[in-house]
Amino acid sequence: VSKHFEKGGEAYGTVSLQAFGVTRDGEKVNEYIMSNPGGCGQVLNYGCVIKNIFVPTKQGPVDVVVA
Repeated sequence: VSKHFEKGGEAYGTVSLQAFGVTRDGEKVNEYIMSNPGGCGQVLNYGCVIKNIFVPTKQGPVDVVVA
């Protein structure tokens, strides 16, 4: 499932939802992927875990989340 956002008639960002896994108790865990021209981030709905945040650099995208 994806939702696209526009600003001034131009594509601004996207939020996507996909299945990530299942807990030991059988609870479904989803991953939300948010992206825009400046980068992207991934969040899990289990404990609101920030999985990744990618920011642009001269060498390409870099994940700035430290686990």
